[in-house]
Amino acid sequence: MSSEKKLGLLPMVAAILAGMIGSGVYDIAYQLGTVTSPGGAIVAWAVCFVGMLLFVLSLQNLLDKEPEGDGMFCYAQKLFGPLGEFMSAWGYWISGWVGNIAFATMMMIALGTFFPVLGDTGTSWGSIAIASVFMWLMFLLISKGVENAMILNAAVTVVKIVPLVVFIGVTVFFFNFDIFATDFWSNFAGNADLGQGFDFGSVFGQATDSMLSIIWLLRQLRLCPSAPRARRWLQKPASSACSLARRCCSFAP
Repeated sequence: MSSEKKLGLLPMVAAILAGMIGSGVYDIAYQLGTVTSPGGAIVAWAVCFVGMLLFVLSLQNLLDKEPEGDGMFCYAQKLFGPLGEFMSAWGYWISGWVGNIAFATMMMIALGTFFPVLGDTGTSWGSIAIASVFMWLMFLLISKGVENAMILNAAVTVVKIVPLVVFIGVTVFFFNFDIFATDFWSNFAGNADLGQGFDFGSVFGQATDSMLSIIWLLRQLRLCPSAPRARRWLQKPASSACSLARRCCSFAP
């Protein structure tokens, strides 16, 4: 009888969700509210959605052509050889730990709201020390094996989803369409062109100013093409899925 351990469906779903839901979703309202109006935000969302949809479909096309590929760097290897593969994997690794810095900074900014001694920028020495200890503890837990990584993933997924569900519920309950539609194309935070209706130049500027924040939020959709492979991974030993778990736990901000 085989002693291989297999991952269940729920841990795999939790791993993928934890990787797809990044820190940007919790800051998007503030980021958009300072640069755009409701109308400009909708235009920016539509443009970014179409762009990300094409991006995900292109990744799905690559996955169909190379179903056993293990990450984007395998496609670089096919096209550019070993050097291209190395540069792609190296760049992905750098983006991973830089993303961890963004995650740690946002975490300390949130804690600074309740503990003023930490400051409100997430860059004080106290914040840096606490964030460093937290990140190293998370790394040590994940390095113990995929089972611990999946436990952490499940906890992180719950922590990520519950605030979103509460926010959506509160928004739906208190939503006021009249307030939402007032000065639909004007940005109050910018305090410019209020009440003047639709102006192409103004809306174009608002949409372009919003796109960086939206793309930062949607960037984890690149994991969508990998989701169908979860069923195939379920038939493999847990150790063979350790790569996915560690990416979702450690690399996704």
